[in-house]
Amino acid sequence: TALQSYNQLAWFPGEDPGTDYEVEVDKDAAIDDIWDGGGTASAWIYPVDAGAGGAARVLDKDKWIIYLTSAGTKISYTFNHDTADATGITTNAVLSVGEWSHIVVTYDDDSPATPPKIYVNGESVAVTENSPEGDGAYTTDSGNDFFIGNKENGSRTFHGCITEISMWNKELSQSEVNELYNDGKALDATIHSASPSTGTDYLKGYWRNNGLATWQDLTANDNDGAVTNLT
Repeated sequence: TALQSYNQLAWFPGEDPGTDYEVEVDKDAAIDDIWDGGGTASAWIYPVDAGAGGAARVLDKDKWIIYLTSAGTKISYTFNHDTADATGITTNAVLSVGEWSHIVVTYDDDSPATPPKIYVNGESVAVTENSPEGDGAYTTDSGNDFFIGNKENGSRTFHGCITEISMWNKELSQSEVNELYNDGKALDATIHSASPSTGTDYLKGYWRNNGLATWQDLTANDNDGAVTNLT
């Protein structure tokens, strides 16, 4: 499906006035610890800048986060491990503010010293690891809710729009990333070759921006997202 028209989408204001702006999905076994043995998170995003605190959350499950920095032009990440967290950033400015981009992050928490792969609009981009590199056992996120466009305390509000969020419990390959990007036409993740519709069971959550109404999980797992204060 093509991206929805602007008047169908909910937008995040990129501020922290003491009121939370977010989409919250309750913790559930289907979306817990997706990086265990290799996982993927994907979204279409339209950044205006780096949002509240200069570190706008795209996706946040407390023990792992994907967020924007550098005025909204770079993608940063953190994956919690018990010895040293795996953290880093795209080496170059890979996003253009005021434009839609498709982002994909793949990571295997069993190999914390190996940085995630990040793709923008179907292309792999360079990543710079912070020092020290990740080390130790992954810290489970099974006790944490999943937030789109913010963190739990509401202090890192995204500025712009997010849609077509998908979570997979496998590291999508380059060809699978290209399939999801679909030449910029936002493929319905439920018909992707790694989705249950093809006999596989890698797609664990899939949410489409549904305006101010509940963001339904379009997988059979039914982990819907509750919308708070978006416009």
